[in-house]
Amino acid sequence: MQPSGKVMILTATGVSAIAVVRICGTGASAFLQRHFTAALRPGRPIYGHLTDGEKELDDPVVLWDELTQSADICTHCGRWVVHSVVELARREGFEFVDAKPPLPVESVDAADVFEGEILQYLPLARTKEAIRTLLNQRDAWSHLPTTSEAQATILADRSLHWLLCPPRIAIIGIPNAGKSTLANALFGRDRNIVADTPGTTRDYVEDFANLSGLPVTLVDTPGLRCSTDAIEMEAIELSREPIASADLQILLLDPTQGSAAQEDLIIGHPGAVLVVGKADVAASSSFGVQPSGCSSQAPSTKHQAPLAISAKTGTGLPDLDLVIRRHFGCEVLPHNRPCIWTDRQRQLLTQT
Repeated sequence: MQPSGKVMILTATGVSAIAVVRICGTGASAFLQRHFTAALRPGRPIYGHLTDGEKELDDPVVLWDELTQSADICTHCGRWVVHSVVELARREGFEFVDAKPPLPVESVDAADVFEGEILQYLPLARTKEAIRTLLNQRDAWSHLPTTSEAQATILADRSLHWLLCPPRIAIIGIPNAGKSTLANALFGRDRNIVADTPGTTRDYVEDFANLSGLPVTLVDTPGLRCSTDAIEMEAIELSREPIASADLQILLLDPTQGSAAQEDLIIGHPGAVLVVGKADVAASSSFGVQPSGCSSQAPSTKHQAPLAISAKTGTGLPDLDLVIRRHFGCEVLPHNRPCIWTDRQRQLLTQT
């Protein structure tokens, strides 16, 4: 059977007074004529009753758009009400579309394709810098450079991609190196339990962090070691996949513990950013620490001298923040420069 159109829930899940269910397509007008008790007036919100046979589902406000053949059904936000409206539409041939970001094109009201792409990806912008950059793209693209060199630079620039799709960063190291303390400092709150007892972190923990406008997903992992504790070893094994799949690894070295096991981790993670912690309690010279403020070079996969930090006092954390942002091309955020964030834009720029 040919679908009558599409049905989707525009509002986020959670407690609220109103939920918006959108139906669109050639069958939307006939659906409302059968189930909505009031006559539609294009561009005007109309109050009425929505029925399923003799059963009243709700008394929503409906906004009908004649041009796009779509209607926003603004119902009360009870789970049963929303589910009943969606199921009624599905029974009558509407295809359910899960309106998760990036939003489906049918769920945004845009004047053109480019504005639609901005609105589709706007829910993915989790920092004010990401929102500002995305909303500025209309003006930035109106001043798009015409030289092939400049356009090649735009094609290679992934900064807006990372602003909308936060990179995953895994913090790794031996037990009791201070990984959870560092994670809490980057989270900006006490997200993880910290203690002087090795093996306190029994499972990897991930959460959102804002690094000077760059959103990232930090993964705090258990200390990597051989252990007789079956639970701890299981946690370590489970953490190997998120470590391997991370977009960047931060290897936290502990100057107060032996170097043999840590040297093995350095060899085993050649692409990691090396960081020596506990600068407030121990000298870090044995790891060839890079002085604070000398982080002008991009992190190398050949392991340049590590940064010295103290997660407790904040020493060196701005340098680490800068190294991470530079790794993802976000040292200077692209507030006013044209960027690409969809395949259509990449193809368009490549063709021109």
